[in-house]
Amino acid sequence: MTAKLLQIPQIEARIVFPSNPDRRKLAVIAHPWARLGGSWDDRVVRHVLQIFLSVSVPTVIFNSRGAGESTKSPSWTGRGEADDYAEVLKAGMDEVWSGTNQGSRTGEVFICGYSHGALLALAQPPCSDPLRTFYVIISPPLSYKWFLTPTLRLLPVPLSPPLSSHSQLLDRPTVLVFHGTSDMFASIRAVRDWVRSAGNESVVRLIETVDGDHFWRSPDGLLMMDRDIRAWLAQSLDH
Repeated sequence: MTAKLLQIPQIEARIVFPSNPDRRKLAVIAHPWARLGGSWDDRVVRHVLQIFLSVSVPTVIFNSRGAGESTKSPSWTGRGEADDYAEVLKAGMDEVWSGTNQGSRTGEVFICGYSHGALLALAQPPCSDPLRTFYVIISPPLSYKWFLTPTLRLLPVPLSPPLSSHSQLLDRPTVLVFHGTSDMFASIRAVRDWVRSAGNESVVRLIETVDGDHFWRSPDGLLMMDRDIRAWLAQSLDH
């Protein structure tokens, strides 16, 4: 396993390559809100990182504004952080698919986020064809959508921004959502309604963790997440 800092002004981002990297794949993971202590050292972020590395997917983690060595000031709207995510994603893609033109890149990109990072991930449109785009959304804090929607328009119609423009509706879910039934920032009922409003159950899969909270402190929560992400990846990865 090797790691390399990406050259992105004012944003600390690192791409991690497994020992046998598949250079047709990339994952990017965003952490919880920096104003509340989120960073790339978050245990859930690190757990998901290890899952992707174990299946040979090069993965980018980054410190959002206000975290680590990132020097940009965190915003109250989320717009800047969403733009930063897009910049990190582009830099990661350029690193993995180095030497290839954007239109000739093939493979899979996994756009991931946990908590506030989930909202930033949902703000990202699918990558250009022929790349296939998948989303891993963990504990989206829907109770705070009033806070982001007016500026970012992340959730005017939940999940519609990434899905309505997706030109490759596959016969498998392209969005995987994890949520605990005891999450204190968004009720499981709200998340069920949010997922249902996407209007295509074949594209979105919700996995509920019984008694799981927003911080994934239950003993079996991360183990279940590990199992379910691996099973989903086995279906999604283009071997």
